[in-house]
Amino acid sequence: MLTRLSAGWFVLLALLTAPLAGFASESNVDAIRKLQTAQAAAWNKHDADAYAALFTSDGDVVNVLGWWWRGRDQIQRKLSDGFAFVFRDSRLTITDVDVRILSPTIAIAHV
Repeated sequence: MLTRLSAGWFVLLALLTAPLAGFASESNVDAIRKLQTAQAAAWNKHDADAYAALFTSDGDVVNVLGWWWRGRDQIQRKLSDGFAFVFRDSRLTITDVDVRILSPTIAIAHV
């Protein structure tokens, strides 16, 4: 059973277009890192609703186990189920966030 998720294992590539809209410059990378802090806080509370709310309605997540969740609704449902079983005792610790700005409205964050 997973008891701790570290950023090294948590292979999450999330394209978060709505929350990142307007973050066009490197000077705004801190805002993206702040979003990741909110993600870890929601995970560690095992709050699937708060976690899913960080994504656009068409956002995707590939989690540590390689499960691909498509869309905010599926992220919420699958994570809620995951918190009841597989991720019941898990904690998320983010140790590194690497951000690449692709356009004025799109960035990729490797966490």
